[in-house]
Amino acid sequence: MVHAKLLQPDMMLRSVSSQNRWIWRFFIISILGTSILTFLTALMPDILYTFIFGREFGVMAKYFSWIIPGVLALGVSAVIGHVLHARNQFSTLLKNHAMGLGGMLLCWWILRKPLWPSDLDFAKYLLFGFNFGLILVMVMNFLSMGPDFRKRIKTPRNILITLNLLFRFVRNRTH
Repeated sequence: MVHAKLLQPDMMLRSVSSQNRWIWRFFIISILGTSILTFLTALMPDILYTFIFGREFGVMAKYFSWIIPGVLALGVSAVIGHVLHARNQFSTLLKNHAMGLGGMLLCWWILRKPLWPSDLDFAKYLLFGFNFGLILVMVMNFLSMGPDFRKRIKTPRNILITLNLLFRFVRNRTH
């Protein structure tokens, strides 16, 4: 949705600052939505995974708890990735993702075989590498947005204003 909206003529005529204010709303919604869904999924008991997916997936809850940081990082950086794509900043996206891949491979190299005595530990370190790579991509994407966008994180009132606008939007749609 962000990508398509940024390519519409009326949005392209706006200043970058005006676009960033609009993008910030979706950025906050993405963070909140991902956090809520991740929290609810983390609260699911092991028996529910077994009931839905079968006996083999009983330990899925433990694996999920290990990837929560990566899931949150992906939810945060997804909006920014779409913005960079819509703004034709492919070299920045490629550089950011290459750094994430490099960080993941470096993490795996540091945590190689002597550090994990069992298969469960191997999976834990493998997922730790994925998390590290996704967090690195999130940070690099955020830094790629420029100071006008980044300064908004310093003012929590922007988050409250965005939530207020979201509630108004939902309320107007239902009436």
